[in-house]
Amino acid sequence: MDRIAFKHLETKYSQHASWAVWNSHDLEDTTVIRENPSDLKTSVVMVALNISKHLPSPWRNFHSRDHARKLMYAFNQSPYRGAYMTDIIKEYVEPNSLQLQKQLSRGRLEVLPHVEMFREEMKDLGAKPEALFILFGGNVTRVFNKYLSEKFPNRISCTHYSMFGRGFTDAEWVEKVWSILESKSQVATTASEAPAFVVSNKMRAELTRLLSKGLCSRRP
Repeated sequence: MDRIAFKHLETKYSQHASWAVWNSHDLEDTTVIRENPSDLKTSVVMVALNISKHLPSPWRNFHSRDHARKLMYAFNQSPYRGAYMTDIIKEYVEPNSLQLQKQLSRGRLEVLPHVEMFREEMKDLGAKPEALFILFGGNVTRVFNKYLSEKFPNRISCTHYSMFGRGFTDAEWVEKVWSILESKSQVATTASEAPAFVVSNKMRAELTRLLSKGLCSRRP
């Protein structure tokens, strides 16, 4: 990515957005993003519904030791490494997705201004209509399908990374998402500039290594 374009995005969006590049030894270290500009891509955009907490430093969204660690396991060595990551709803901090859904359904939170901000963000990013959007969870999928799918038709919905409990260890979530992306990206990327998602032997070996160290668990 061009340094000038990156700086513009950092100035305007880094308190809400980030990129799918992680330091595997320190998930909160975002200097790895600035150090790998050639990895950054606009052909794949990963989208959640809203920011869950205020961020202490630029590009820290999706870079923490909580549930977001699963994103690192799933994507750091994948064809979608370097994807842009953001939320549709910004400036509204709500860690409880059920509470947020109630606010939306009761009309207490107006979603259209956030949708317009998201459109502006995609314009600044340079995301083309052919870009592939990965949507995490049913709530963001419903909003995206209603307001944004006409502009950005190439989209795949995946289980949200905050899911845990039976059937949703870290490893199980990763493998579930890999399976969805492998099967659906083959179709979605025929009309997209994004690469198809293929799970490499290196990715599977890394997941096996993490499992052997007990790093993939059902802990929230």
